[in-house]
Amino acid sequence: MTTPPLPTPEEIRRIACLMLADLGDALVVTPALHALREKYPHAAITVIVRANVAPLLSHNPHIDALLIYRNDKAWGKYLLLWRLLGRRYDLWVDLHTPTFNTFCSNAEVFKRNAFLMRLAMPRYRAGFALAELAPFLTHPVPMPTDTELAGENIVDTTLRLLNQAGNRHYKKAFYLSDASRRRAAEVIEHEGLKPPLIGFFFGSKQPAEVWREDLAKAFLENLLERHTDISVLIFGGEIERPAAERMCASLPDHKQARVRNFAGRAHLQHTGALMERCSTIVTSNSGPMHMADGLNLPMVALFSSRNYLPIWLPINKQAIVLNHPVECSPCLAMACPLAHPCVDLISPAEVLVAFETLRDRIKANSNYP
Repeated sequence: MTTPPLPTPEEIRRIACLMLADLGDALVVTPALHALREKYPHAAITVIVRANVAPLLSHNPHIDALLIYRNDKAWGKYLLLWRLLGRRYDLWVDLHTPTFNTFCSNAEVFKRNAFLMRLAMPRYRAGFALAELAPFLTHPVPMPTDTELAGENIVDTTLRLLNQAGNRHYKKAFYLSDASRRRAAEVIEHEGLKPPLIGFFFGSKQPAEVWREDLAKAFLENLLERHTDISVLIFGGEIERPAAERMCASLPDHKQARVRNFAGRAHLQHTGALMERCSTIVTSNSGPMHMADGLNLPMVALFSSRNYLPIWLPINKQAIVLNHPVECSPCLAMACPLAHPCVDLISPAEVLVAFETLRDRIKANSNYP
């Protein structure tokens, strides 16, 4: 299959980009949005996103507007359909990739996407040539083979849509508002926390990626014991909040004084601004990992083996990835079917060594704290 060249900039004034997946997915398409802006510098680019991920893109300079899908409301789907009806975009770009989906089937996703695209009636339509979508595309992008998909970062897969795969000029990016940065500075000052600050996240919406609570607690205790100069900021959502509270409560007073729990207490922009003030992030494979990657922060990233490892790896060069391959990989399951998640093979001691290795590298480059 040969894809015709995308329309010229003179032909395109209004662009719609569809991305209805979750936190990490919204950030891995930011390189493609950058490439799209460079190709169409004068077009108005609208990105269609779920309400919960909108703060990740709300200050992105390559986007002119967000069209919000209120998936938390019963009427949200119908409102989106009404807003799309006959919008007559010049170019529609489906930013979803045909990679190995662990939430639902790709067929289900792309049937929905085809319906939304046809409803909007765009003049030109670009996306991957899956069976559910290809008949309606004017610019079908050839499907990568399974071997290619398994060995390729999701950023590069998305950039295939614009013939830019492997172009590291386009980086994952999480843009923060000045207000969020000011708020983070005020919070750090109010709490009396001194650098170096270490960010810590151990959870995930997908149980197979969650680092077990007792392991996370042991790492936190060992980190505070071994490095008396640091303070730790715990990040997460409402899902992680109970475990984070238990961890903090179990610490002796002198260690509690150096830990602040923001799990369930900070929105995405505020979390990003707090992360930005950290020297290092220790995180499971999750939305917050991609947030840290989009901020180009040094990180230790903990990965299960439920999916093909190269796909979701961070792309910044200041990352140490920890992973233990297992015979049953990849299972592509949200939760471990054997009830022994492979992410728990990563020990607290191993994470501490990785953190110290990364810290030494940063010190050697005179960028610490």
